[in-house]
Amino acid sequence: MTGCLVRYHNGKSEPSAAHKLFASLDRDRRKQARILAGMLRLAERLESDHHQAIAGLTVEGGPQEVRLHVELRDESRLNLAGIERKARLLERELNLHLSFQRVLVVQKVRVA
Repeated sequence: MTGCLVRYHNGKSEPSAAHKLFASLDRDRRKQARILAGMLRLAERLESDHHQAIAGLTVEGGPQEVRLHVELRDESRLNLAGIERKARLLERELNLHLSFQRVLVVQKVRVA
């Protein structure tokens, strides 16, 4: 399972029965691997610049239309098109549509 997640998390390769390691998993584990790889792709894309600009995520909707509010700490750019591309595997596996919205979180200034 770990080997499959390493292979599929970045989106350069899709889970395939032609891949020996993936094919060796039973049906339930293959489904789990596809879902987890989809989640990892999304998480990696959300924090791809490694600046910890995301303060949090709020999820609403369902069961087939889900909106994620991406809470940003500052005026950081967020490539929504890139995020939507990375979400495709997860959408397919969970049979839902994900949409994303930027939300700027205003930081309170502490006065000593």
